[in-house]
Amino acid sequence: MSDTPPDRKEEAGAPEGPRNPWVGWLLCVTFALGLYVFSVGPVQWLILHGYLTEEAAIIWLPLQFLPDSAVEAIIRYLEWWR
Repeated sequence: MSDTPPDRKEEAGAPEGPRNPWVGWLLCVTFALGLYVFSVGPVQWLILHGYLTEEAAIIWLPLQFLPDSAVEAIIRYLEWWR
C-alpha cells in the first residue's frame, strides 16, 4: 500500500480528467456553433464558383435572427470570401 494519503493521490498521479462532464459538452457545442457560423463563407465561395446551387445556403437562414452587429460581422466575413 502507498503511504500517500487519499486526498493527495490525485496530486501524485496522472489527472483523472475533467471534474465536470458538462465542460466537455459545452466545448463541443461551442465548437459546433463556431463551425456552423464560419462554414458559411466557404459554402458561399462554392456557390459563386458553381460547385453548389443556391439552395444549399438555406441551412444558414437562422443566422438572420442574430443581433445586427453580429450580422454585420458575418457580412464582412462573407465579403472576404468573395
